[in-house]
Parts: sequence; C-alpha cells; structure tokens
Amino acid sequence: MARNGDYHVKVGFPSDVKLPRGHITFLPQSHTQARQDELGILSLPSGVNLNWSCCKMFEISVEDNEVWKFGIRIPRGKGKKDLCLIVSWPGGRIITLWLNSSDDDHKTLNTKRYINPKVKGKGKRFNPEKFMKQAMRKSTRR
Repeated sequence: MARNGDYHVKVGFPSDVKLPRGHITFLPQSHTQARQDELGILSLPSGVNLNWSCCKMFEISVEDNEVWKFGIRIPRGKGKKDLCLIVSWPGGRIITLWLNSSDDDHKTLNTKRYINPKVKGKGKRFNPEKFMKQAMRKSTRR
C-alpha cells in the first residue's frame, strides 16, 4: 500500500496505485479564469483524454491508496509554452494552472518534497518511462 503524500514522476509513482485514466472533463473555477487572464491564455481545453500521448502526468497526491489530485502537462504546439494543470480527482476541478517552457526538465526539482516509493528487487531503480508505458498498456486492456 502506498504511503499518503505526494509523488513525482522523476522520483517515482507507487506501482500499486491506480492512476487516473480515460477522458476527464475539466471543471474550471473562478480562480482558473483569473489565472487564464493573468497568463493571456484565451481558452482552456474542455477536457483531455488521459492516455499519456496527449499529455504527461508529472505529479500525483495519494491518500488511502487513491489518487485525489494530479498534475498534467499539455503541449500547446511548437514555439508555445506547455499548459500545466493541477486537477482534483475524481471530478476534474482545476485547482491551478501555469505555463512552462516546453524544454524545462526541472533540473532544480526538490526531490525531497516527494515520497520515493520502494522498488521491489535487488538494486532496481525506478524507471518512470517504463512505468508510464506499463500503465498505458494496462489502461488499454480494460
């Protein structure tokens, strides 16, 4: 069972937590519109398919082995900054949003803020890309 707290893809997601998948319809809040105006974003997507090809999940918050909040990054096209959203789950309420450079790979990420899930096996390191591919395969089988 995963410990309650925050996980980042660069540190590792717990393997026993079911990640949000399928289509999610966003529920913007008044804060969302204010942030859109502040950032000059004319429109937000009404939703997104969490199939890992159109967006990347970079952060999850877990309580009682369930994801209750997640962060996704949505590319907006060449020469534009990516749209980053923190979304409550289930429900799809947008908690906050910001723009981030598409080539930002978070070299300054404070990994101490996140839980490092235990990985079974001797000397194995968590591979986030492999985990995301496995999660995608599992979600398409259902």
